[in-house]
Amino acid sequence: SSPATVLNGLSITDHTLSVPLNHAESDVQSAPRISLFARELQPVSSSCSSSSSADSDRVLLYLNGGPGFECMRVSSFSGMVRSLFDHGGYSRIILLDQRGTGRSSPLSAASLSALGETTAEQLACITHFRADSIIRDAELLRVALLGERTKWAVLGQSFGGFCAVTYLSFFPNSLSHVFLTGGVPPIVPRESTSAADQVYEALFP
Repeated sequence: SSPATVLNGLSITDHTLSVPLNHAESDVQSAPRISLFARELQPVSSSCSSSSSADSDRVLLYLNGGPGFECMRVSSFSGMVRSLFDHGGYSRIILLDQRGTGRSSPLSAASLSALGETTAEQLACITHFRADSIIRDAELLRVALLGERTKWAVLGQSFGGFCAVTYLSFFPNSLSHVFLTGGVPPIVPRESTSAADQVYEALFP
């Protein structure tokens, strides 16, 4: 973590975490790793006091829309951020650059070439940049910042809503609340292969 800086009423701390490219690797310690970037926001009025366990339980992770976009860059204590602090009662907000975006390890032609020589290997690498991997990154970040037992809330916007529902499916015991603003995935049986066709037929007869 970098030292906190103060900007327009906010205390801003940047965090960088090394995470496995493929969370399913049997030996994640020796597997290829990428860098994950997150920015922590805290009102200046509360940043001088040490965080108690009650404060830590009021941490919110914001998952932005996309996919493929870095998280918003907040420069003042205003707008949505101020509302979350003032009305949501949160003491800290975490803005995550999802893997492949922003200051996290990029997903680009150059990075793919470094991760795989053949087209098939590069396509396999791309599969590690989906919502399931993003959420496993977020869970490692939660443990790194808050510890194993402390829950946090998640706010998912658009594609971030898909990620938030994935988080709820994978790690429900890590979450105190989940808020969605759009991006609600369909809930259909696994064996249903024609669900998308049924939706399209209903909307566009």
